[in-house]
Amino acid sequence: MLNPLNYDTVIYNQETSSVVATFSGRRKEDVISYLKSLPEDTRQRIEAVSMDMSRSYCFFVLECLPNAKPVIDRFHISQHLHNCVDDARKHIQDHIRKYGKKR
Repeated sequence: MLNPLNYDTVIYNQETSSVVATFSGRRKEDVISYLKSLPEDTRQRIEAVSMDMSRSYCFFVLECLPNAKPVIDRFHISQHLHNCVDDARKHIQDHIRKYGKKR
């Protein structure tokens, strides 16, 4: 059975629509090791990096890719929005259950 806490990192070139690399893990050391193995001119030319909303992940990727702009992927933005709307819905429902009949 797969452990749901195991992550893989996929490096994808959106200009060529191809997977450049995949490796096990998403720890800082894993990603930095891969990024630092790239030639300096390649790292300088990377303009954007799509990622989840992890602030620490963003910082250490940008450490290695100083000219890249972080871009949060659509899935994670949508997931965050859905969670916020769901939390608001739960709050409203709880409020109505608690105070709705008194007003």
